[in-house]
Amino acid sequence: MLRSVAVKRNSPAAAFIKKLHRDLVRFGRDDALLIDIGSATAFVWDPDFTSPASATLREEALNMRLGGMRATLAAQEALFPADYFDPFGMDFANLAIDVVPCVDAPSQAMFNYISYGQSVAAETKTMRIGRFLIYDRTPSPHRIMGAIALKSPKYFDGARDRHLGWPALSEMVDGERIKSDAAIKLRNAALKSIFNIAVCMAVPPYDRHGVGKLIAALALSHPVIGHMETKYPNCVLGVTTTGIWSGSAGQYERIRLGRDMIADQRAKLYERTHTVRRSLNYVPAHFSQATYEAAFDMIRRSHVRIQPFHGYDADPAICQHLLNAALLHLRIPRRAIAANVISHYFGSVSLACREALATVATLNHPPTERSLAIGEIYAEWLTRTAMPAEHDVAPARLSARAT
Repeated sequence: MLRSVAVKRNSPAAAFIKKLHRDLVRFGRDDALLIDIGSATAFVWDPDFTSPASATLREEALNMRLGGMRATLAAQEALFPADYFDPFGMDFANLAIDVVPCVDAPSQAMFNYISYGQSVAAETKTMRIGRFLIYDRTPSPHRIMGAIALKSPKYFDGARDRHLGWPALSEMVDGERIKSDAAIKLRNAALKSIFNIAVCMAVPPYDRHGVGKLIAALALSHPVIGHMETKYPNCVLGVTTTGIWSGSAGQYERIRLGRDMIADQRAKLYERTHTVRRSLNYVPAHFSQATYEAAFDMIRRSHVRIQPFHGYDADPAICQHLLNAALLHLRIPRRAIAANVISHYFGSVSLACREALATVATLNHPPTERSLAIGEIYAEWLTRTAMPAEHDVAPARLSARAT
């Protein structure tokens, strides 16, 4: 059911919702409407919207991330072989894939450079972490196809916990919330066998023909899982990940490499998981300056104190506070201005891996098969991908895009 808020036409409130609506349309919200009816202007939205983030918003996010980074990225590009950025021939049907852990300073610096091409930054500094570069060994010099990073999972993750059937961390007893020691013990043990995919990206010029699915499958390959199990003392039974820009992340969908059979086909490597309430992506940094100016003007002309919002144009925290105050003033729920729905996934090679995460007892008897061979992953990918050989392609220099 659609919801709406109506304000007086040509009022400061109308000016604000018009600019708010314009931003939401730019973000990709195809449900948001602005309607002038007589002396009123109405903002209309669907609380159950499903539209993904627009290409424009994703580009804006990447440009914002690369802002002020030109000199740093140019210096990092000197780490690569002298002819690395030269044109070369690329044959998707004959890739020589190598997954290399970043275990020394030069490889970690190269990983950091590559990961700047991901539109959303990932926190990977203060936790268990494994970084990997995916090479195509066919050309000379070898070119990087993609990058993967696994990190410690979140302690609170409703989608994961529901998928695995874990009990709640607390329960109500006689009107009092009581912690569940058994549930806490299970999480503390099981989370040592789960990682979160922080980076999973194909790198230009390999970012086409569904290579993103290939990189996603390689996150559960022998080299990645083997390295993590060598680096840390627990076996790896599964990974979590999110599609930040869409309610359905195509990169993780329909990769049929699971060990179990469902009817006449293999199970999915990644299963879509769900929270009780949909996860939404908020992007306050991407609302236009005009929207914030209109919000400030509307608040200034209302009964709300304006003093706390002075300096909003120089402080992102005040900006967000201003936007929230404007929404509250018009009784527009914050969820109405989200850019898109976030998708959640849990990846594992078999049902046995997921079942081993069910109890502390089953964690002590993990399945022996917990990862996939690169050759098997590549062969499955080839069955779904039609790709011509390409000539005179070249890696993109991030410094050329940065400011």
